[in-house]
Amino acid sequence: ITLTVGDPSGSPTDHVIDLSGGTSHSLNDIRNAINSANAGVKANLVTASDGKQYLTLTSVDSGVAGTFSLATTMSTSGGQPSLATLTPYTTASDALIKVDGINVKSSANEFSGVV
Repeated sequence: ITLTVGDPSGSPTDHVIDLSGGTSHSLNDIRNAINSANAGVKANLVTASDGKQYLTLTSVDSGVAGTFSLATTMSTSGGQPSLATLTPYTTASDALIKVDGINVKSSANEFSGVV
């Protein structure tokens, strides 16, 4: 698994997450490997009301600086979807407000010293 983390218009960093040591990995294994990499992305497992488990990924940083993407060559197994089928729930962006017609941006979702 490769996680690319950081503002895409800047210099994002690639983090390779090694899942060697077997051909089959549980969601728990993948979550632990991502979290152990300290790549700026937090992985969690969520169990839905139907009992299915889902892997969620959240950036540690807010705003555009928290942009990340995942690339993998892992294939499906036992009818389970591969990590290659992940789709973003939300896209990283900075907070934007207008003050007297002037755009003001904040990567921290907080504004100070604007007025």
